[in-house]
Amino acid sequence: MADFISASDVRNRLAVSSVEVSDTILASPSFIPYGEAWITSKLGAAPSTLDSSKQAFAKAAEIAFVAMRVVTSAPLPGVVSGPLEVTPVSSKDKIEIIAALKAECKEALEMLGVTSNDYGSVRTVNYAEY
Repeated sequence: MADFISASDVRNRLAVSSVEVSDTILASPSFIPYGEAWITSKLGAAPSTLDSSKQAFAKAAEIAFVAMRVVTSAPLPGVVSGPLEVTPVSSKDKIEIIAALKAECKEALEMLGVTSNDYGSVRTVNYAEY
C-alpha cells in the first residue's frame, strides 16, 4: 500500500530540508506509518476512499499530525556531525509550533466531521455521535 502522504509533504510543512529530516527517518514506524494508521483510525476508513475534497482535509490533518511528532523528536541541544549542524529547537518554540500544528490538525478533522481531543475521537454525522 502506498502512503497517503509523503516525506516531502511533511518537510514542506515544516520548511526543513531532507538533510534535517530524511526520508529514512520519516519512513520509520514512529512517523509516516504511524500517521497512516492514525488517520485511518480517526476516519474509520482508508483516506483514499474519500472524495477529493475530503482527502485534502485528511491529508492536511495527517501532515500536521506527523509534523507534530517530528517537532517533539527534535533534539533540544542541537546536533553537530562533521560539516552538518542542526540548530537546537527550544522547548518554548516546540510548544508554540506544536500548538499551531494541533490547531491545524483539529480544524482539518472537524471539516471531516471528526471531533478530536486528547482522549480519542468521535465521528459525528448530523450531530448524532457513534
